[in-house]
Amino acid sequence: MPSRPPKKWMKKCIAGVQEGGSAAVPGAVCGSLWYHKKTPAERAATAREYGDLVRKKRFDPKDFEHELRELDLYLDNDAYMHVRKKSFIDSVKRKIAAKRYDPKLAAGLWQYWVDEGARRYAREFRMDIRKAFPLALREHLAKIVAKHEHGRITRGEYD
Repeated sequence: MPSRPPKKWMKKCIAGVQEGGSAAVPGAVCGSLWYHKKTPAERAATAREYGDLVRKKRFDPKDFEHELRELDLYLDNDAYMHVRKKSFIDSVKRKIAAKRYDPKLAAGLWQYWVDEGARRYAREFRMDIRKAFPLALREHLAKIVAKHEHGRITRGEYD
């Protein structure tokens, strides 16, 4: 159910109230009508009618190729993140040596590193992290990094 009225509906409502000429604040009348007089089903139907009800689509990496690549490059080339990466690699190496490494949980470990890098990137370039790098994108990148780094560790590239 939409929480706010669609803009087209609101403009049409305000125009109708202004035609009547009896209300001092037409926007308040329309807001009251939306929030207090319409049922949730009526609000959803109105939003669909005016095209404002958009269903969330599933995350598709192809839609965020540029952002994915940008964050990956930042993580690989930032000096602070490189030092942090070493500590994550050491942690993964210890888990593999102790035979406690779980590939399904590895993405969660790398998620901390990816999130930290995304926060640093967003702070450095004055962006909102949720808009620049949505959670689904960061989770996807963490899975990629987990697979990639596990392969490098097992091949002995970090010995």
